[in-house]
Amino acid sequence: MVANEARLTGSALSGIIILLFCMSIILGFGLGIFAAATTLGVAWLVLCIYRPLLAFSILFLVFVLAYARLGLPLVSVEGPGNRGVIALGDLMWLGFTLTWVSKSFMHGTTIRLRTAYPVEIWFMLPFILMSTFLPIVGVLAGDWPYSYAIPGLRTLQWCSFAIMVYFLAQRYSTHVVVKRVIGVVLLVAIVHMAYGLVQLGYSLGLLDRVWIILDDVFTMLHKQSWFYYPRLTGLYVNPNSYGMSSAMVFLLVLAIYLARADVGRRALLGMGLAAALFGLLLTASRSAYLGITVAFLIWMIIGLSSKRLAVRGLVQSVKLFFAAALGLVVLWPVLPEVLRGRLMRFLEVFTGGGAAMDRNAQARVEEWQWLWELYVSDYPLGTWVPASYATGSGVDSFYVLTVIQGTPIFTLCWLIFLGASVSLGWGAWRRAESRQNAAIGLALAGFVGVMAGGGLALSAMLEPQLAVLLWVLIGVSLAVVDERGRCWGKEFYYTTCYQEKAHDSLFMDEKLT
Repeated sequence: MVANEARLTGSALSGIIILLFCMSIILGFGLGIFAAATTLGVAWLVLCIYRPLLAFSILFLVFVLAYARLGLPLVSVEGPGNRGVIALGDLMWLGFTLTWVSKSFMHGTTIRLRTAYPVEIWFMLPFILMSTFLPIVGVLAGDWPYSYAIPGLRTLQWCSFAIMVYFLAQRYSTHVVVKRVIGVVLLVAIVHMAYGLVQLGYSLGLLDRVWIILDDVFTMLHKQSWFYYPRLTGLYVNPNSYGMSSAMVFLLVLAIYLARADVGRRALLGMGLAAALFGLLLTASRSAYLGITVAFLIWMIIGLSSKRLAVRGLVQSVKLFFAAALGLVVLWPVLPEVLRGRLMRFLEVFTGGGAAMDRNAQARVEEWQWLWELYVSDYPLGTWVPASYATGSGVDSFYVLTVIQGTPIFTLCWLIFLGASVSLGWGAWRRAESRQNAAIGLALAGFVGVMAGGGLALSAMLEPQLAVLLWVLIGVSLAVVDERGRCWGKEFYYTTCYQEKAHDSLFMDEKLT
């Protein structure tokens, strides 16, 4: 065991040093940057080897906190937007994944080639496979740049978070992993609120521009930016992304409360709720409001099969409605005019005025119509590569993008994926052995609502920070359901090599905290 650990550590460190040295030569970095990158890379690999649960928590935090901010614009590729960016999170993910796989084989892990997973997994597979292989096949079959296949590989990257957290939950128990996930999500929300307050202070003229230097650096390094003060972005770079993330945090906290789960972090829980409400109000993201609406509808449907959820949800919904109404009345006079205008136009669209009441909504509808005509005339079988790349359109609706890329069949696969995710969350809610795990299942169903509602005007499934949140909850919910045996299929085994202690096969022991 010790010899295997030494060989793995030595191989990993040698590999990272050689890789960083080659990159420094190719990119023209100096010796100082090479030394710093090598030190950090070595430290990260050591952490991945000896403390995988802590390493995964850090990796998860980086993705949902500041993935876009930590981009390294080093690669020039064809196409619109901020493409060709290798993020720090990508390098950290690669190191964690390679270490995880290498460790499994060097310790003789018993690999389970299973079909005995919860049935929802089989309904998720069509969307995963189409998302992955459509862009690749499109590049191979058409005259598109090779970089257009990258979004397909991104899908596999985000899926891997579900796989990682699933195996970590099996190794350290779902209880331990769920506490880590909740803690990271709440901490991220609080940090976003802190920087959002800085942005608000600048937009109100209370702070100098030097306080938002992070926004200026991003604008300088990237082709496109979305800083529209006083709409806030937090450490995200798009106010809609911040709004959608805040909606997810709000639903997570509410799910914990509805499940009466004791997560042992009451102060952090209260601050996370405040941060979520802050983000929802000051981003004025209509996509987030649509997402929360759909999430509540899903919860209402789940409540029909759960008396305890229906009763408690009804009582808390009434309290929440009056609290939200009172808070909006108090804060309305001090909200910036831009935000008040967006909220009023959003309400007018759904109170009889239609899309014509909002120029932004009207422009979106016109662009959808144009894309549909283009699809019918030029791409009857779909573009296969991402529709925004193929058409040069900035359309955000994930429904429209999936239709144009892979015909309505792709959209149907996505809807089936969402339905299967809701079913998985519902199963975790009903079968969880603890209230904490039940809350995660309910939160997953709510997250799906955010994706489904927000997907009407935003491609949330293509944003790493939002997609990773969803996939992590899918992985945890899968572990919760799987431990209760609700599976369908068979299980086969293959052992890579001899091992004396099977319980050390995948990860080394780590203190359960």
